[in-house]
Amino acid sequence: MVWHEIIYSICVGSLIAGVILVAVLLIFSMSALSGNHEIDQASSGDLDHDVNLDHDVSIDHDVSIDHDVSIDSIDHDVSIDHDVSIDSIDHDVSIDHDVPIDHDINVGHELNLGHNLPDYIETKGKTPLSLRFSLFLLWFGAAGTFLYDFLSLKILWIALTILVSIGFSILLSKVWENIARNTMYRVRLGNELLGRQVTVKIPVSNEGGVISVNTHDSVQMLAARTLNPLGYYYPGDQVYICKVENQVYYVDLDPANIQYNR
Repeated sequence: MVWHEIIYSICVGSLIAGVILVAVLLIFSMSALSGNHEIDQASSGDLDHDVNLDHDVSIDHDVSIDHDVSIDSIDHDVSIDHDVSIDSIDHDVSIDHDVPIDHDINVGHELNLGHNLPDYIETKGKTPLSLRFSLFLLWFGAAGTFLYDFLSLKILWIALTILVSIGFSILLSKVWENIARNTMYRVRLGNELLGRQVTVKIPVSNEGGVISVNTHDSVQMLAARTLNPLGYYYPGDQVYICKVENQVYYVDLDPANIQYNR
């Protein structure tokens, strides 16, 4: 058996192995394509609500900390308000700091980067190395067996087989990257939800309640109160988020009462 017959036998084996491997990998890869990710608010750039300790942290000390920082005298207008509240314990500690500084920085509601960010981000998928290798085997076997009888010069045959295999493998890898795209959704919180129509889940009054916000493929449950101290809304009522304060969402039936940031 001459060398090109040995390589031809390898091509036949590569074709069979490539078909099997590509079929198996495509099944597993397509099942993983439904990966939609949510971008957490902390990475979305919304400076108003980077910390949400009321819902995510349960601690054995009841600490309420308010920082009012007012800074006077510079060329920039920025304004930072941090309200951190940690609930649930035997000790009550209340700390108020009023720090005046000689710089005019005003960071607060005016710097709200969240509104400038897209609701979702799409990125190209990456072709797994195992899939690339399987594609190479498939095309090496297919090109080798197909071109074997057409090219009498076997050196040209093997060279063309390798080039065709590499070229088609790269081409299909690029196609795969555009098909297997990843979509990441950003979770909106805080002032980004102002004006949003939401549904009451647990009766909402001046004392408290719970509303639900639909965000793409998930539902957020948020603590809420009525904007009108005498208001009361029942489960299923459609209301508007009119105000956000201390990570509590104040709702009302009338969208004219929405208090947008100025």
